[in-house]
Amino acid sequence: MFNTRSERAAQSVVSDFGEALSNAQRMLREAGTRSGHRADRLRAQADAQLKAASKKLQDAQEKASEASIVAAKNADKYVRDRPWHAMGMAAVVGVALGVLLGGRH
Repeated sequence: MFNTRSERAAQSVVSDFGEALSNAQRMLREAGTRSGHRADRLRAQADAQLKAASKKLQDAQEKASEASIVAAKNADKYVRDRPWHAMGMAAVVGVALGVLLGGRH
């Protein structure tokens, strides 16, 4: 089960990225109908929007990667500290999956 704070953060990044992409597309469409300095400024704004969104997406990816590493280390520590518990849980999960999948013939 995922942490609701992490889920909200991921949704926020996706929402921000979608909004930035939408704004950039709007600016580029408008720039296509303009000429000169105004068009250049709109293109620059669209580029800045996309770069900012890309940076947020990259930051979120790095945070998710760091969280995955921490989770893996915690799982490894748990299994090393309690190998019989881990084996028991694996057996229970295996039996449960076997019962669930075995009844679907």
